[in-house]
Amino acid sequence: MKIITQVGIILFAVGLTILACSFYRSSSTENFNNGVIGFLPLQPHSWNIDPNSTDTTPYILAPRTMRMDVKTNSTIDFYILNRDAFTLWNSEEKLEPDWSCEGVNQDIYTVQIKNRNEYFFLIYNPSNSAVDFAINCTLYDLETDLLWASIVAMTIGLILIGISKIFQQNQKKLLPKLHSF
Repeated sequence: MKIITQVGIILFAVGLTILACSFYRSSSTENFNNGVIGFLPLQPHSWNIDPNSTDTTPYILAPRTMRMDVKTNSTIDFYILNRDAFTLWNSEEKLEPDWSCEGVNQDIYTVQIKNRNEYFFLIYNPSNSAVDFAINCTLYDLETDLLWASIVAMTIGLILIGISKIFQQNQKKLLPKLHSF
């Protein structure tokens, strides 16, 4: 029973550590940009990423809330694709985005990233003239996958500790009865 108690304590401590790390990471925001006004405008009827490109670097995002401040001098269509959707778009030019917005000019959006994954920001210029754009993203809030992992580890740890204590108490009650035989 001592081993079960030790495993329970270790699991609880690991869960508590993950929880503390999750709160620490949520206390700081992450910022990144895509596009710069006045630098390499997006040409008419074109994408910011060429189909069949192999040198595109994704953003690795955790399940958090993302605030996007979008600014353009015209309208753009904006898509966020995970790795599988990007591969599909790259091979068949078929769009299955996790999030999209068409006809964007200037606005602020809040997007909930659901899974830890690689994401690509795909932007299309539907107009007949070149478009400057800037997208400033800020990630904030708790990383929900880390939160759930910590809760599960702490719960299993507490259950193991509880089971171990119950067995220890029952064992103490049985020992005097065994000595009386």
